[in-house]
Amino acid sequence: MNLAYNRISGPASSTSSPSRRDLISEAGYFLFFESVRQPEESAEVLRSRAVASALDFLKGNILEFTTERDELSAPEADEVDRLARWLRHYFSGLGVPLEKISIPFYKGHGIIQSCNGDFEFSDTLVEMKYVDRQFRSHDLRQVITYSALRYYEGKQAYKAITILNPLLGIEFTTNIDELVYGASGSDVPEFFQRLSYTISSGEVSH
Repeated sequence: MNLAYNRISGPASSTSSPSRRDLISEAGYFLFFESVRQPEESAEVLRSRAVASALDFLKGNILEFTTERDELSAPEADEVDRLARWLRHYFSGLGVPLEKISIPFYKGHGIIQSCNGDFEFSDTLVEMKYVDRQFRSHDLRQVITYSALRYYEGKQAYKAITILNPLLGIEFTTNIDELVYGASGSDVPEFFQRLSYTISSGEVSH
């Protein structure tokens, strides 16, 4: 499938080392939500909460995650703030009320455990990649999996799916019909039914 992307901003100026980028990415992500939910709080308090949430998430979900320190340096704190502001500007530019953006939760299906996506609003899924690379097939598999889990819950299919990279200032947007057909040559119900059998039949191990 063609992963042609749209440029939506200039590349960000990253001051963090690659070894710290997971923490910067997750802290900026959580700071976005903290700033929307508690706009009256000081930047320092919100950032502290966001870093704590980021560390909890990374330590709980990435087995190999390590960090030389939990605290942010001043340049790292600035980068976290810039990422959160970038996300606010991005979604505001789409005309999306920030308070309407939620973190999608998927119950899991077969061998796939329950999990969360990044952003959801108005039947739209947005996944963020804060990495110094363009989009890969793995990114597509991730959003297809989230879309399938939503389908298995009996919910309406996503009308739009976006993979977003604030670090490079690019996005890839499609819909589930194009995504599934491009990946498998099948329509959505057929593909999701085959996928359900694969992950639920016991023929595939974790």
